[in-house]
Amino acid sequence: MGFAPVVLRWGRSWASIVRGLPWVMFLGIGFAYTVFSEHVNVHLAHRWAYSRWMPTIGGIGLVPLMQWLVVPTLSVRLVRRPLRRQHRKLPERDVHRAILGSFRSARPGAE
Repeated sequence: MGFAPVVLRWGRSWASIVRGLPWVMFLGIGFAYTVFSEHVNVHLAHRWAYSRWMPTIGGIGLVPLMQWLVVPTLSVRLVRRPLRRQHRKLPERDVHRAILGSFRSARPGAE
């Protein structure tokens, strides 16, 4: 959920070259969706319920919130390693061009 706006704005290799705002957007959008989804499914639609042992913050389970912060962070860190190695081989001025080129060539109909 939080991934699409970041990729649309910074390209598919955003994890290897950009920090700050894309990372905040990625986690923020995903975190907001998690809160919304948990609220709707637990309190409005009653699709599931928390055990009495589930710690909550504002009626939202702590585990789903932590899951959204931990899993994406680990995923991006694992993806970032090979992307950084690939980009170290290029001069810095060519990194951005290489990323844009690979993004353009991956689209259907690209030359």
